[in-house]
Amino acid sequence: MSRAPRIPATEWNAHKEHIRFLYIDKDKTLGELVNCMEEEHGFHATKAQYVRKLDSWNMRKYHTMEEWKHASALFRKRKGRDTELVMGGQVIRGKKLKKEMGRYAYLQTSFHAPSVEPRTSLDGIIARTPPFPQCPLILCNNLPWFQFQDHLIELACSKPPILNLNWMPPSGAITLSHTAHVLELAKRFLGYSLPETPADTNDLHDLSKSLEDMVPKREHSNSDLHIQKLSPSQSLVQVIQWAVYQSSNGLLPTEKTDDLLRWVVETGNKSAIDQLLGAKGPTARIFASNIFLSAIRIGNADYVRRLLDRGVSPDSADPIFSGKTALQFAVGTANLEITELLLNRGADVDLTISGPFRGLRPLLLAIDNGRGSLQLVDMLIIAGADMDASTVSGGFPLLMATEERNIEVAKLLIASGADVDNTGERFGSALQGAVKLNDIDMAKILLDAGADVNIPLGDEYTIVWQELLEVDLDKLDLDPLSVCTPIQIATFNGNKQMVRLLLGAGAFINELWFQIPIPSKRLVAMHNDEEEDWIGLRDPLQLSVLKGDLGIAELLLNAGANPNAVDAVGTTALQLLCSKSHQSSVQSLEMATLLLRRDADVNAPAGRNRYGSTALQAAANYGDAALVSLLLEHGADPNAPLCDKGGRTALQAAAESGNLDLVLLFIAMGQSINADAAGEEGLTCLQAAALSGNLELVSMLLQLGAEVNAKASPNRGRTTLQAAVESGNLEVVQRLLSAGAHVNRIEDGRTALCTAVKKQDYKFVDFLMANGANPDPPMARETPLVVAITLNKHDVVQRLLRAGVNVNGPSFDCHSAILLRHGKFSTPHTPLLAAVHRGNLEEVKMLLDAGANPNLTNPEDGASPLHYSLDNIDSNERITELLIRYGADVNMPSCDTIYPVQVAARKPEAAMQMLIDSGANVNTPTSAISNMTALQRAVSGRDRGLVNILFDAKADINAPADSFGGRTALQAAAESGDLPLVRELISRGANVNAPAASNSGATALQFAAMTGDINMAILLLENGADVNAEPAAHEGRTALQGAAEHGRLDMVHLLLENDGDMDSLEARCEEAAAFAEDNHHAIIADVLLKWRRL
Repeated sequence: MSRAPRIPATEWNAHKEHIRFLYIDKDKTLGELVNCMEEEHGFHATKAQYVRKLDSWNMRKYHTMEEWKHASALFRKRKGRDTELVMGGQVIRGKKLKKEMGRYAYLQTSFHAPSVEPRTSLDGIIARTPPFPQCPLILCNNLPWFQFQDHLIELACSKPPILNLNWMPPSGAITLSHTAHVLELAKRFLGYSLPETPADTNDLHDLSKSLEDMVPKREHSNSDLHIQKLSPSQSLVQVIQWAVYQSSNGLLPTEKTDDLLRWVVETGNKSAIDQLLGAKGPTARIFASNIFLSAIRIGNADYVRRLLDRGVSPDSADPIFSGKTALQFAVGTANLEITELLLNRGADVDLTISGPFRGLRPLLLAIDNGRGSLQLVDMLIIAGADMDASTVSGGFPLLMATEERNIEVAKLLIASGADVDNTGERFGSALQGAVKLNDIDMAKILLDAGADVNIPLGDEYTIVWQELLEVDLDKLDLDPLSVCTPIQIATFNGNKQMVRLLLGAGAFINELWFQIPIPSKRLVAMHNDEEEDWIGLRDPLQLSVLKGDLGIAELLLNAGANPNAVDAVGTTALQLLCSKSHQSSVQSLEMATLLLRRDADVNAPAGRNRYGSTALQAAANYGDAALVSLLLEHGADPNAPLCDKGGRTALQAAAESGNLDLVLLFIAMGQSINADAAGEEGLTCLQAAALSGNLELVSMLLQLGAEVNAKASPNRGRTTLQAAVESGNLEVVQRLLSAGAHVNRIEDGRTALCTAVKKQDYKFVDFLMANGANPDPPMARETPLVVAITLNKHDVVQRLLRAGVNVNGPSFDCHSAILLRHGKFSTPHTPLLAAVHRGNLEEVKMLLDAGANPNLTNPEDGASPLHYSLDNIDSNERITELLIRYGADVNMPSCDTIYPVQVAARKPEAAMQMLIDSGANVNTPTSAISNMTALQRAVSGRDRGLVNILFDAKADINAPADSFGGRTALQAAAESGDLPLVRELISRGANVNAPAASNSGATALQFAAMTGDINMAILLLENGADVNAEPAAHEGRTALQGAAEHGRLDMVHLLLENDGDMDSLEARCEEAAAFAEDNHHAIIADVLLKWRRL
């Protein structure tokens, strides 16, 4: 007889709760269990396999004599106190409890409860105080939903039925059974998954059961009763009522609501829906408001009018899914009829609510994205729309009209009084926008209307620019063009016609906002190339030079532009020209000749920014002999001092370009070949020549006495040998070594060998090592081994290991982008950490075999290789297994108190099981960085397999929530909406009233209230949850406040019905109403303010 195939533990664990429910709760026999799991879940296992697995889970219907004896002793030990018995996770009640306790009563004098921890087989037996009086004491039968449901069923079941929803399939569609239509609608409106087999009447029952967790149930009621009351032709009502419940509790997305209304319209069921909306109470009112918004979205003006006539507010809004008001929906679809209807009924023309569209007023929507018809804009203006209001991102009506190139709308706005010099919240006027788009016609209209041609110059903007200077330009949420005058933008665009227009309108060409003193700390960060987009730093002439536009440059010079004006960092137009290598030599010569003819200062000092240079130094750096010659002819000084931040002397600059003739020229003019390098990122003449890779030049300089081991720049400098390696010319490296270059000299934290490894060229690595390069240089901050591992250079790693490199040596200056901070942990600094981080199993084993310490942590944050292995999304489980086999400490925390099990709680189950099998403590404490225990994190991630593993490992289900955004296991389950897990945690003794984390925390009931999970809230209340538990100290909400804030109508009623503190209820209702009002849940606010318990 062949053996049954083995079923993985993960697959068993995935079905554990289904099996428990059928076998224990539903009391199925073993045979029935096997059949149910095969038919309903496609899970195939033999009876023998079930027996073994049920035994391993301690999942038994019947308990042994020893277990009952132990349970009886625990009962007696509580000495008559109210007691609830839990055995194997199941609460034992009623006749069974009485019978079994009576059976073992005779043992009272001979059996004593143990005073120490019971044996493992008895651990699942708990005698405890019942969590709370049971379900009948929870008041929920007066929920608005139940009142609406009664109204609906009464209409549907009347004789003849007043409410009769009919299904009309699309023309030409294959005729389906009524059941199939109902299921199709459930899918369309509620996202219900259709059965694969042909629909039958049993599927309606399954539909009801599948949606039970979304809809509250009355006490002592059966969810099928309503279906049984309905005739087969009216079971559509069942689907509609679920849609109404979700809609009235903020749970039905807008697209589903639109699908529902489209179906109502398509099938002629408007009158039937009108019957539903005629019900009294807040459920119908909220549903009507949502249907009203849906009617606007689908463009059904007739239904909009009908709902307005019923009293729906024209200022209704959707605060949950879209953040739009009724008028925003209407204008956003450019529906003139509905927009006019809403305005005539009193809609607030400028109303917006919290969310992504806050501040994007209807007038802006009308103009934005090309939807703005003149009639629609005019309608909103007449209704009083604010024509100068802007969004957070800086848009305002006139600017948007300009960006849409809509001249007619722009004219209408101007004629209606819009401010032509409005700059919005993020600056940038309409004229700047028009110039940016090269829209001459729009620019003329704006200028004719009086637009400031020099905006944003002027005293009124001084404070703005001073504030900007305190912000990193690359982090500022600001269009660079918005800080430029229109003529700067036109010049940058190369639009000569626009430049002429602006000059004719009086544009300033020699005044810039940066004339405000700029802090020196900002200058250090500015580099010509990096700041090219920030054209506001340069005047129009400098911009024309930067763009190589000779025509505009000449136009500006003729208009009085100053050729010697400097930009924000002290660079002149001539210096900018010489520092731009992308321009052709002919272009450069023509532009330089023009500037020099107009008296440009050829010896203006180098700019104050990084890499600042004189015109001659800049031209020499690019090896432009013709330009150098022109500058010298006009008196350029070859001995001008260099800028200390990345600057070069004329000779150093020429050497870096590799131009031998220029080098000889400057030497002949008396420049020193051994002049010091600049203090930051500087190069000596020989270092610069080596970097160029010009062997002839290097040899000549050595012959002329250039110092081969000259001092490098103190900050980010390089040795001559490092420069040669970077050049990629091995012959230059050979020449320097033969001239006495120090092969192991460290500059900028590394040696030439490290530079060679980073270059990924083996011939350099082999050559340097053959010439004495130390593979393990002392005092180096960046080591060849870590760099090789980082770059996945396996052969180099082997070479270095064979050479005896220190496998535990740290490397602190890993600038490679590959080693940027990963996940929770900092850049790895040891070879093993780097290899684990890269997920390279072969190199990890190689390093461990060579003696790498598996417990050597990262100096920055104390993370071990095991931390990195578990945290790395690309790492495989074999690395984790390998580290543990070589002695990795599974309980070693990082400096931030992050333990391996906490990291593993987001990984596949095998990693967690590996740690537990190796002795990991599953109850490690939390910290500010790792604010959840392993169990809390697994529950939060809804990983049931991990949760079960941690349950089996005796993880503490009542570990407190960390103060910084932590969650208890029960709170995490409630937050994620996992009702079965909440139920199991409670059965295992979870504290339903564990306090919320002080920062952004919530109790389990508060989470259920905010998410609108009514059945979870009822379960928690049944088990003693405190309706008025204290909220988190920071960003916290009480359950009532959270339900009101998120629009959970029935939850609000449930909490109020079960609130035992009547003395302060009125004040708390007012507080919750304020939350509802602030989030545009006006009907719920009204309910709270008028609350009276029935």
